[in-house]
Amino acid sequence: MTRQGAKTFRAIAALFVSSLAAQHLGVYDWAGSVNALPSPGALERFGADTVRIFLGGKYDYVKPENAPGRFAEIRGPVTLAKIAALPRYRALFRNPKVPTVWLTAYPVFDYGQGPVEMKLTSGIPPERDWREASDQMTGLVDMLYREHGSENRVVLISNNETDEKLREIASAGGDRHNEARYLDRLRIGADNARARYRKAKLKVLFGVEIKLWKQKLPDGTTALDAILPKLHYDFVSFSAWEVEEHPETIYEALDDIARRTRAGLTPLGREVFGDHHVLIGEYGYAREWKIPLEPLFRAFLGAASPQHAPYVVYWQLYDNASGGAKQFGLLDAQGRATPAGEILQTWKAR
Repeated sequence: MTRQGAKTFRAIAALFVSSLAAQHLGVYDWAGSVNALPSPGALERFGADTVRIFLGGKYDYVKPENAPGRFAEIRGPVTLAKIAALPRYRALFRNPKVPTVWLTAYPVFDYGQGPVEMKLTSGIPPERDWREASDQMTGLVDMLYREHGSENRVVLISNNETDEKLREIASAGGDRHNEARYLDRLRIGADNARARYRKAKLKVLFGVEIKLWKQKLPDGTTALDAILPKLHYDFVSFSAWEVEEHPETIYEALDDIARRTRAGLTPLGREVFGDHHVLIGEYGYAREWKIPLEPLFRAFLGAASPQHAPYVVYWQLYDNASGGAKQFGLLDAQGRATPAGEILQTWKAR
């Protein structure tokens, strides 16, 4: 690192050291250039007390996304609970240094070409599929409480970027109301299990993720306006790519989204998060970009507090395996910290 770079990192770290205890910093790991769940050492290296992973049929953290033969070790139909029970996933839930695991969870269906997500793009799915989606969420949450109910841990469960799901449905000529019904069924499934464990120390919280704040989908709508008013949730996640070019607007975005979604917040969500129930589910920095790091990290690390965003999650641990910009990783192919990784390491050290 250059002398100027080290000076920048120290300045950023010093800005936020006073509120370390109140922050939950996370790292996302999903279908990156390394097909593996994060090791405890990798997460601790960046001061993360939260890990966010994908839980669903199209990716097993052994083979690339949608690879043939994924989840070959599971006998019978693949379900959320069966995936979470695999040893590599269990290790995350049992890591005492990572008290929060955030699951981007999609109940598993098989339409003849291997485990995937429920089809929402063509017509209205049959009632048996809606029941299956809800039942899988119940089974997952029930398993988590049975195995970890006595532990002071948090499991966050959400979808990924509802706006992008609406875009997929619209492109296929489907009914966007499928998305609202789907998310509601998942929340009901989680509630069905949580009702049996009211005295547990473990907290399992269900949320909905949005991507668009002021920007719009091609039809002029957003999930924030079209879907969330129909739902109930314990938290809202903001995949905050929209504000990355002007990261100073993250505070305005968090406050506005919180105001517009407060009516759908559950009593449990109010108890846990109060008036600040919007989490930052994704932010990141690609090494291909020409924007400066300092304002980006200054804004997002500064927002990590109970007064703004209780959880802030960086995308991602390893570089992307595909896409126009790939180099988001905190670690490069040789396991060395990238510039983004160095910032978080310096920040952790303070």
